[in-house]
Amino acid sequence: MDSSKQNPNQVINSIEKTLGILHYLSSNCNNVANLNNLVLELDNMVKFGEKCHNIQVPMKVLNLIDDGKNPDEFTRDVYSQQLNH
Repeated sequence: MDSSKQNPNQVINSIEKTLGILHYLSSNCNNVANLNNLVLELDNMVKFGEKCHNIQVPMKVLNLIDDGKNPDEFTRDVYSQQLNH
C-alpha cells in the first residue's frame, strides 16, 4: 500500500483504539494496564500524525466538527452540488 494512503489509515486505526480504551477506562479507572495502553495509543497517534502533514482538511469540515455536526455533511453537499451541475 502506498504510504500516503497507509498513514491516514494508521491514524484512523489508532484513534479508534484510543476511543475504545477511553470508553473502557471511563468504567474501570483503576486499571493501570489500560492507562498504559492509552498512553501508547496517544503516542502512536502523534507519530502517525507527524507523517500525515500533507493532508488538507477543508475549513468547512473543521467548522462542522466545531459546531458538533457530522463532517459527512460536507461530503454530501459536495456530491449534491456536483450532481446539480
